[in-house]
Amino acid sequence: AASDVYKRQEFIIDNFNIPEHRVEEFIQFVENDKDFDFSLLNYGKELEFLEVLNQKSKEFLKRNSDKD
Repeated sequence: AASDVYKRQEFIIDNFNIPEHRVEEFIQFVENDKDFDFSLLNYGKELEFLEVLNQKSKEFLKRNSDKD
């Protein structure tokens, strides 16, 4: 289970340029979006989900660029 969390963090860091110390904050940012479509977590929606994460990462980094 711990290795799953590590893999998830590594994936987010490597693919979306989220700083390691901000990964959990980014996940909360995505989950707290009232418009987030949780059906994207269903099987077969992986590409759409990754596209949303990509867009969200840009929003997150732009919105938080003054915090680092």
